[in-house]
Amino acid sequence: MWIEPMFDATGNIPSAIQKANINFLGAYDQCLEVHAQIPAGVVLGNITKNTSREFDTRYCRVSIPIPDSLLKKMNANTHGVKLTVTWGVCVSKECHSSDVKGLFDIDNIQAS
Repeated sequence: MWIEPMFDATGNIPSAIQKANINFLGAYDQCLEVHAQIPAGVVLGNITKNTSREFDTRYCRVSIPIPDSLLKKMNANTHGVKLTVTWGVCVSKECHSSDVKGLFDIDNIQAS
């Protein structure tokens, strides 16, 4: 099955994120080795695929600036340094940067 290697190649949240371990790089080579084959009749989400499909994957590195409002909520003192989370993701080769950006739309996260 192709989904497990894709998911495994995507960066995972490591330990010590409270100590600024905010680079979730994943596995570049493992991602590029994935060749997905989706047979007809498979249900993805709530959609049944009528035809079979194949695709290759690519590795994307996403940089996500951490909003000052979130840092303030966490009582984090960065001494003026802007923090950015780096996350490696394994996606279909057909994905564009806007598709990947949509997965990490931090504008919807609000500190309250």
